[in-house]
Amino acid sequence: MRPEKMTSNSEKAVTLCEYGYLGFESGDGIEQISESAFIYLEGLALSEEDERKLFQFRKKNYQKVLQVQNYAGVILTPDGTQIEILPKIGRERETEEEIEKARSSLLIMLKALGTFDHLKTENAEIEKQKKPLLEIFISQFLQSVKTLVRQGLRSDYVPREDSLFFCKGKLDLKQQLRQNFIQKQRFYCHYDEFLLDRPANRLIKSALLKVRHFMRESANQKMWQELRFVFDEIPESRNVQSDFSALKMGRGMAYYDVPLKWCRLILEGFTPLTMKGKNNAFSLLFPMEKVFESYVEKMLKKHVPVSYWVKGQARQHYLTQHNNKDFFLLKPDLLLKNKDEKTVFILDTKCKLLSEAEDKYGISQSDFYQMFAYGNTYFETGMQERKMFLIYPSHKEFELNEKIQDLKVFNFPKSKGLQLFIVPFEIKPANEKPNCLDKIFAELNAETAQKGQSA
Repeated sequence: MRPEKMTSNSEKAVTLCEYGYLGFESGDGIEQISESAFIYLEGLALSEEDERKLFQFRKKNYQKVLQVQNYAGVILTPDGTQIEILPKIGRERETEEEIEKARSSLLIMLKALGTFDHLKTENAEIEKQKKPLLEIFISQFLQSVKTLVRQGLRSDYVPREDSLFFCKGKLDLKQQLRQNFIQKQRFYCHYDEFLLDRPANRLIKSALLKVRHFMRESANQKMWQELRFVFDEIPESRNVQSDFSALKMGRGMAYYDVPLKWCRLILEGFTPLTMKGKNNAFSLLFPMEKVFESYVEKMLKKHVPVSYWVKGQARQHYLTQHNNKDFFLLKPDLLLKNKDEKTVFILDTKCKLLSEAEDKYGISQSDFYQMFAYGNTYFETGMQERKMFLIYPSHKEFELNEKIQDLKVFNFPKSKGLQLFIVPFEIKPANEKPNCLDKIFAELNAETAQKGQSA
């Protein structure tokens, strides 16, 4: 690799939370970006692609602004502006401390996604570093490669063919006559060489080349410069998909696993939502509804009591029929089932902050209709108590406000025994049990005790 000019730290970087505002003029509650960056994002919002879902046009302080929707992650615009979007974890104006907590919460939830199970989420270390999200990802990728280098890059036998001054491997008679008819002293041979030029190393080299454009932290730049010399003689991948398909993770290759997971994310476009275009800008954005749902599902599966199990994304029932055809598939996020495969609880997640200040605390009427349909469809006929849970992110107001906490259960008068609980769900690392699970499982224990008494 040749010495590279790193991205300047002076380039504009902004951080805001979900539903925050972006504009190219300054204003209260507006994160200011360059006019060229705003025009680029404006074009995305007007496009027919998926990226139009990221923003909505608004008027604020008499100026046109873009409001970020329920996505979190990083957007990089062609002029070098880096926009970090974090989940909203409280209803008050974000302080520096709240920003760090939001960043840590997002990393913890991302780890629940299959493509990010290798993410390190030690709260104290991340909050101490105070790095933007993209720098955290790049840092962890570089650290994983550095650890790999310490353990040693693996070589492999690479097939070669060439006209040599000595016979090596297998002589190709056809090519010998064609290539060396005059030069009798040469031998056209097929042979193998033991080289570092193998798919895994090529992919890492390509990922290193890609991230060099986006680094701003001096520590990451220094680590990148150290690693580039190690991979100097290794070619980059000419066909990323082909190299991923050709990976051989045999004995002794386990220590390549984490660097290659980062490579897949970096080289395949930073899934799950990538903005690609002629300007070669991209994003690393996550729909928060899906992220929160995946996190809740993972925590439930980890801590669910014995004899019960969690099923995600049920697809068994429809709302109605017409001319013997099913219409309107009902898809609850999670079902808690017993060992007899019977649905015990229905759980649905909503990535929205409840508040006493909002009408009906911000609980959507359509969500209640949806849960009512689930409750009258997924529970077996004849069940006396049918318990459902709407799960929202926990925050200070949700945890401490008495009126919110009084929303323990809603009953449906025309559907006897059907109950809906509103539950605040804390964001904690996988090795810690959220307190709200005790509330959910307490209802499970109460139901079991009631069945024992009736028996």
